[in-house]
Amino acid sequence: MTVMVATGKTGATIFIFGDSTADVGTNTHLPTCTARANHRYHGIDYAYSKAIGRFSNGRNTADLIARLLGNYIVRPPPFLFLLSRNPTFKRNIQARISPGAGSPTAQGLKFRGAQSLYKAHNHIAWINKIKGSLHCARMFGIISTPQIGCCPAARPHNSSGGCLNDNARSFYKDMQSLLLDFSLLHQGFKYSLGNTYAMTMNVIENPRGNRFREVKASCCGDGTLFHGVTDCVVGAKLCSNRADFLLWDKFHPTEMASQIATLTLVYGEGIQYVTPMNLSSLVMA
Repeated sequence: MTVMVATGKTGATIFIFGDSTADVGTNTHLPTCTARANHRYHGIDYAYSKAIGRFSNGRNTADLIARLLGNYIVRPPPFLFLLSRNPTFKRNIQARISPGAGSPTAQGLKFRGAQSLYKAHNHIAWINKIKGSLHCARMFGIISTPQIGCCPAARPHNSSGGCLNDNARSFYKDMQSLLLDFSLLHQGFKYSLGNTYAMTMNVIENPRGNRFREVKASCCGDGTLFHGVTDCVVGAKLCSNRADFLLWDKFHPTEMASQIATLTLVYGEGIQYVTPMNLSSLVMA
C-alpha cells in the first residue's frame, strides 16, 4: 500500500491501494518478500539512476497521480516506511476510518486508486470484497484491471503470441455495475472509474499514434521473443530507447506509459476511458 500526503490542490491525504504497478517501495520493507525493485535496472531514469522500489525505469502511476492531484513534489513514501518512523501513524489512521460511513470524520477520508492483478477465476469474489470496504469513504478513484493477458510474461502461453483477456474485460464491466449501484444506494458517494484495459488496448492496436514503437516485448528482461521470462536484473537485456516501449519488464509499464495513463485518468474527457468523471473533477466534487 502506498500512502502519500497531498498538499495544495486537494488539501486532503491521498491513499493509494494497489499492486506492484503502484508500489513505491513497500515490498522493500517486507522481510520475506522476494519481489523487490530496489536494485538495478529499476529506476535507471529516476534521479541519479537510483532504484527506490518502483517497478519502472522511472516514476510510476502513484507518483504521477500524487504530483498532478496533490502537487506532491517529494516522492511519496510507502506505508510501511511511515509506520516505522511514526508510532502513532497507524493509530491515527484507524481513528479516522473506524466511525460509521455517515460520520463527518469518515466523509473526510478520501481513498483514490485501486488496482489488482487478480486471479482470473475469482474476480467476482474480489469485487464483493471491495464492496465490503466501501462503507468507510465517500470518494473513490478506481483503476480497473489492465490487459494482463498482453504482458510479456503471459503472451508465450498463447500459441499465437496474442492476448488472453476475457476476464480482464468482464472485471471492468462488473466493477462499473457495482459502483453505479452503490452510488444510487448511498447518498454522497462519488467515484471515478478508469478503464485501463481500454486505454492499453488502444495503445497496443495503435502504437505509433500513441508515441510507442514496441508494445509487445519488455524493455528489460530476457528469454522468449517478448523478453518475459526473467526479471529485470543486472545481466538482463536492457533497451536504450525506453520511451519507445510500452512495457518496462514482464509485468509493469514504463514511465512513459504511466505518464500517458495518468494524464488520461486525471484530465481525460468523455466516458471512453474514465467514467462518470475524471480524477481532477472528482477531487472538486
